[in-house]
Order: sequence, then C-alpha cells, then structure tokens
Amino acid sequence: MTTTSSHIPFPSPEPPPPPRKRRRWPRILLALFILFLFFVFFIPTLLSTSVGKNFVLSQVNDHLNGGKISADAISLGWFSGASVHGLKYIDASGKTVATADAIDTGLTGWQALTRTIPLKKCTISNVRIPDEFDIAHAEIPYHMDAGILTIDPADLPFTGGGRIRVRGKLDLNAAHPTFIIDSPDPSDTPFIKDLPLNQKIASGKLRFFPLFWGSIDQEGNVASVSGNVNIHLNSVNMPLNAEAFNTTATLYGSLNVKDLTTEAGLFSEIGKILGPIHLNKTPFAIKGGNIPDVTFALENGKVTYQDLRLGAPVANLTFSGSVGLDNSLAMNMQVGLAGVGVPVPIAIKGTTAHPQLTLSGKLPAINPENIGKSLQGAPKSLENLFEKKK
Repeated sequence: MTTTSSHIPFPSPEPPPPPRKRRRWPRILLALFILFLFFVFFIPTLLSTSVGKNFVLSQVNDHLNGGKISADAISLGWFSGASVHGLKYIDASGKTVATADAIDTGLTGWQALTRTIPLKKCTISNVRIPDEFDIAHAEIPYHMDAGILTIDPADLPFTGGGRIRVRGKLDLNAAHPTFIIDSPDPSDTPFIKDLPLNQKIASGKLRFFPLFWGSIDQEGNVASVSGNVNIHLNSVNMPLNAEAFNTTATLYGSLNVKDLTTEAGLFSEIGKILGPIHLNKTPFAIKGGNIPDVTFALENGKVTYQDLRLGAPVANLTFSGSVGLDNSLAMNMQVGLAGVGVPVPIAIKGTTAHPQLTLSGKLPAINPENIGKSLQGAPKSLENLFEKKK
C-alpha cells in the first residue's frame, strides 16, 4: 500500500527593502560652508604671514609703475588695527624714496571691507624722506565714508625744523586713487612752513622754481643752496598714478622763500648775458634774497607762474613762464639793476639742469654816475642780493 504524503510549501520570506540612500550633499555643503567661514576668519592671519605679506606687497607693487614697496612685517585682523613695520619705498631707478619704522592705522579688516570707517588716528614713527625731511612721531586723524578717505588737518613737525600740515581726501572710487584738496585751509595755515631748503629739495620737488637751475657745473660740482620755504595749497587733484598724473593732475597754490642763498649756475649765466653793464665780471651767487608770495598752477603737465620776484632794493629778477614736468623751461626774465633805466629782458629755455639764456633785446645804455649814486646807500654794494663766488 502506497501512501502519498502531501507537501504544503511555506511561503518564501519577502526580500528586505533596499537600504535607503542617504543624501550626502547637504552634509558636503555644510562642511564646505564651515571650511569657507574658517578660511575667511583666518584670512588676515594668513596675510600676516611671510607668504601672505609677499602676496599683498606684490599686488600693491603691480600698480607702482616700476617702484617697489617692501616691509619687514604686516599685521592684519578683522577686529584689530592693521599695522606695518619696516616699510620702504624704492622708485624705478632703485633709489630709496621713503622709509618708516612703523605705521599703525587702527583700521580693522571689517571696516575696510565695509568701506566705512569712524574717526581713527594713524600713528607714524620715524618716517624719513632721505635728504629732505624726517618725522619722528605723529598722529593723523582720518575717517572714511563710501570709499572717500578724509584726512583731517594735522601738523607734523620735521626733526630738522619746519612742519607740514596734512589734510585732504583720497578718492578710492576713481579709476586711479586720487588725492584731493578742494578748498584753501580755513585757518590760512601753510601746507609747508619754514622748510629748510637744501640741494635735494631745490632740485627735486621745487625744481619748477628758479632756486637751483643749472646747479651742476661741467666738472660735476654741485652748487650750494639754503633758505626757508613756505607753501600754501588752495586746490589739488592728483591721481596716484604716474601716467595719469602727468596728463591730468592739477594743483594751485602759492610759495615764498626767505633768506635764499644759492650758487646755481643760472645766476652766473645771467652775469655773462649782462656783459658791459655787469657791475663785476666775476660770477655771482644769490645771497640773502627773498621771493615774496607768488601764485603758481600745475595743469596740462606744466607749472606756470607770473611775476615771481627775486631780489633786493638794488637789484631785482622777475620770472614769468612755465616749467614742464619733463623739466623743460619756457621762461621770460626781467633783470633790474641800479643805474639802469629799464629792465634787461632775458629768455630762458633748455631744462632745469641746463638752462639756456638769450638776450631778448638790446642792452640798455648805462651811466656810470647813476650807478655810483644808486649804490651810495646800498650796504657793501650788491651784497644784499649778489655775492661773489669764492
């Protein structure tokens, strides 16, 4: 007997559901955002390192037309003031233009980012422009709004005598950062007061005025110069870019010089031009001369002025014309001498280093008796203005 057993199959278990895929993108994005915040937070710290400092300086130097700024250390922070130590600026020719031991701006990174700065003080220590002036210590108040940095008036004394009054605005919104003074100083305080004149200043920033023209003779000897300079600035618009400066910069002001003594070659050439009416055949040098206030203007790449008077009661020189930023001269001069009825006209061309003088007309007649009478009351003849070179 055969028995057939019935087999009832059990239902097979259902397969487990596939694991749910977790979305990783939110976590990745969150991690990247945290990394970004971390990086941003430490940007000032990174820029304060040696590598960061070199990066910052390289970005600045790319806009200096061949010049170069270097620094021993830079300190930056989002909530602490920026400072620079061991700053030096070298021009395209390799000459050191300016140095500073320390500059503490008080400017935080956050304020620089927002371009809005409440009233701050920039502290400078041992700022030097070689052979021109030194400033041992000074504080300069400033503030910024919407990209316009305003420098409030501050008097900075020079260690060698005199002082400079800084004020104005720096427009950071312009195509090239531009320094602006839009009105005269309300207190009528000079921009430069009693700056001692020397060879570097006379042949550099003041080369547009007849203080030191032709200062190096054929043997390479450099003439001496001294005096005290005062300058008022009424209006300034100066792009901080060499190319733009040469074409668009404007500056209006006035200058005077006291107790000017100079052996510049220009005055020897004047003696040669005067010839027969010259009171002495030897070369002359200006001694104790004065230049009263004369207005001047920088525009269209040249400095112009009218009736710049240099002299004393017994002799006067009057200059009118222009001096280019390239040092080219286009000047007319009138020489007035005791005993000579009319001034002697002389044209000056060439350059400030090599002025070329020509007589514009005929020499006037001279009466020796008039000369003697004119000089009777003059102390030591023309010593007030002219002194023989020794």
